[in-house]
Amino acid sequence: QPTPLTFCLSRQVAGRVLTRYEAVPNKLSDTAGAIDSSSETDSATAYLEIHMSSDPTVTSLEAATYVIPTDAPEADGTLAWAETAMVVARAEGGGHTGLGWSYASPAAQTVITGMLAGAVKGRSVLDVAGSSESMARAVRNVGREGIAATAISAVDIALWDLKAKVMGCPLAGLVGTARDSVPVYGSGGFTSYADDRTRDQLSGWVHQQQ
Repeated sequence: QPTPLTFCLSRQVAGRVLTRYEAVPNKLSDTAGAIDSSSETDSATAYLEIHMSSDPTVTSLEAATYVIPTDAPEADGTLAWAETAMVVARAEGGGHTGLGWSYASPAAQTVITGMLAGAVKGRSVLDVAGSSESMARAVRNVGREGIAATAISAVDIALWDLKAKVMGCPLAGLVGTARDSVPVYGSGGFTSYADDRTRDQLSGWVHQQQ
């Protein structure tokens, strides 16, 4: 009785990237006996080939825009603003929901619902790379840079989040980690602040971390 190999595998199969947590035997055979491999990776690939048709698909992609006013005018020496717009993408599939967001113009919401939704709906939840390529193709005639780039970024994050939830593993574990923890930072110290406010803000963050 072969020992199962449980892992998060990403393989290129028939032009598609498939990733899944599975318990995969060292040897697998299809019902016709056509697939029989002693290699763990080959048998895992065979298993994924057999189950390609059962991959959940992206069934819905929606977006919303939230305009958040700042508590005071902010500036960085080149630009001043009094509010920040955040576009949130919501992707559904396989009974799960993935969320992604980007600082962007509210116009990015229209790009997501009007151009990107059709490019990713119906695609495998596991094939984020394929969906990314499909989105890039969808915006070719309007330009990949600028607003379209921020829209794609929000959807890409949502799709990775969705994939991790469908597979039942942390997103950090899915893409791979280089370290156990990372430092956090605060965005502030704006040039429009008075000196005492800047000192209070930055020193306050330091004390909160202690």
